[in-house]
Amino acid sequence: MSAYLYSLNFPNGKRYIGMSKNAAKRFKSHACAASNAGELPVHKAIRKFAGKVELQILCVGSREYILDMEVAAIAAYDTQNRKFGYNSTAGGDGASVGNKNVLGKHWVCSEETKRRVSESKIGNKHCVGRKLRQSHAAALLASNVSRKGEFWITDGEASAKCKCESLIPDGWHKGRVGKAPSEETRLKMSAAQKKRHLQ
Repeated sequence: MSAYLYSLNFPNGKRYIGMSKNAAKRFKSHACAASNAGELPVHKAIRKFAGKVELQILCVGSREYILDMEVAAIAAYDTQNRKFGYNSTAGGDGASVGNKNVLGKHWVCSEETKRRVSESKIGNKHCVGRKLRQSHAAALLASNVSRKGEFWITDGEASAKCKCESLIPDGWHKGRVGKAPSEETRLKMSAAQKKRHLQ
C-alpha cells in the first residue's frame, strides 16, 4: 500500500510535515480540526493563515519507507522547532487512533505532556460542564422522548415537545409559542420526513 509524505507550507515560511494514504483528505481533516478549536500547533497555524496554506507532496512510497522519510524530513526541516515548523513529534509513528497509533504501539507520554494535556482540558471548553438554559434543556429532553403522546410546552419565549408532565421544567407550562402550522404545511413537512427516512 502506498503512502504520501506531505508538507503544509505556511505564508510565514514554516512547515508541517506529515504522512497519509490520502494527503488531500488528511489536509481537510487538519482544517476541520482547526475549525473545531484544535489545540495542536498546526491547527492554530491553519486558523491563523486560513485559506493561505499550501499542500505539497514531497514523495510517494511504501508505508514503511514514508514513515522513515517522515522522520528524516522533520529532522531536515527542523519542524519540531517552533522557529521553523509546527510538528509536535519526531514522526515515524503513524496517525493516532485512540491511545494507540496505527502501528499498534502504545503512546508513552512524559509527565510534562500529561500535565499539559490535563491543563488544556480544564475549564469551560467545547461546552463541557456548561449549564444549559431551561428552554434548551427542555428542548433536548423533548427531542429524546417518543413522539407518541407528546404535547407542546413553553416558557413564553420558546416551545418544545414533551411526553410526560413530570418532565416539565420549572417555569414551563403546556402550550406553544407562535402560530400552529396549517394543515397544508403539516402535510408537506410529513412528506419531507417520510422521504428523508426512506433514503
